[in-house]
Amino acid sequence: MKNKGLTVIEIIITIAILGIVALLFVQIFSVSFTHIINAGKDSKELIQDQMGIETTIDTDGPGAALVIDMNTIFPTIYTAGSQSVEGVTVLDGAFLSYLPGVKDYIIYVTNLILSDTNITLTGINEVMNVTTTVVPNNASNQDVEWLSDNPSVVTVVNGLITAVSEGTTTVHATALGSDPLNSNITVDVAVTVSLPSGSDATLSDIKLDGVTISGFNPGIYAYADEVNGNNPPIVTYEKTDVNATVSYDPATDSRPSEGDNVAYITVTSADGSNVIIYTITFTKK
Repeated sequence: MKNKGLTVIEIIITIAILGIVALLFVQIFSVSFTHIINAGKDSKELIQDQMGIETTIDTDGPGAALVIDMNTIFPTIYTAGSQSVEGVTVLDGAFLSYLPGVKDYIIYVTNLILSDTNITLTGINEVMNVTTTVVPNNASNQDVEWLSDNPSVVTVVNGLITAVSEGTTTVHATALGSDPLNSNITVDVAVTVSLPSGSDATLSDIKLDGVTISGFNPGIYAYADEVNGNNPPIVTYEKTDVNATVSYDPATDSRPSEGDNVAYITVTSADGSNVIIYTITFTKK
């Protein structure tokens, strides 16, 4: 049979199919091109923002430099000299977090300096105040968190270190305004509590019916306990210095003026220089 070629209907169908494909291609190309154009605009705006920052920074300061780190979640700007970014003063070594379009600046702490990093205390309740210097001094968050590794040796509150008992430990100061993308800046203070021979008047333990009293710490002198009836538990204790002397005045109902029953443990150091009185207040359940 002789091949007659495509019929008119087949030609029309073929042309229609090609037309549909062409329209789809044009639509896909148009959308892709639009995204490319928009991305280009966004990149241009980002570059313009960065250029704006560069022109805002006064580069006449000593060692002035600008490095934009695009590897972080938000671009980080570093200035080496004493600069100013839109009214925010930036000292040497300062880091700023910059979000294009929002222009929100956070100045992170880059260094934490302590007045002392190795101290010795020579008496119970002796206090040493360790001061901090945050760099730069205009960091957005200048708070410092303090922590003692062993509160039974020393306690610390806002840099105020107090001796509790003889021993060694470490106190940590952490700058809370450090860059969250990096490790927190922490500086350690080595602390030694060294008491003169015979001057320790602390207890190393207080027990009620053979169990250490709740919350015991050699540097805490007042405790409380609830009892059933009128009979307080048996109180025992241990001296830190075996040569210290202890007098014990048990709880009794003969002190109505004091309300609850109170037991007193008075410790006198071997050399007589220190006297510490521990109290236990017993209340009825």
